[in-house]
Amino acid sequence: METETVHCEGCGAACTTGYGRTADGRRLCFSCCDARERADFAAAETYCAYVSGDGRNISTWPGGKLATVTHSRRHRGGFGGEYFTVDATSPDGSRWYGRGGGPGMFVRLKRRKATDRA
Repeated sequence: METETVHCEGCGAACTTGYGRTADGRRLCFSCCDARERADFAAAETYCAYVSGDGRNISTWPGGKLATVTHSRRHRGGFGGEYFTVDATSPDGSRWYGRGGGPGMFVRLKRRKATDRA
């Protein structure tokens, strides 16, 4: 059985490890997906991303680094549940905070205002 080689519609390279799709259906290699997410993250006030499996970074879905976690804490929730809070700093120095399920899981982030304390 032959498999079709998918080429990235962003850079033209063969998508050897997989690809993502844009909202309009274009196929992008993981490198282009990471670059697009980094640009979206830099411009956003709120953003949905992932905490890396080791809990040290905020990452894109393919695993590219968006920010470094500076503080994290696990909390008890109602009915025996738990949630995870995180503070992070992006490469441009902006600070973020968020809440999610923990390492390896989804996190919803908000950019801190310049006057907010860490």
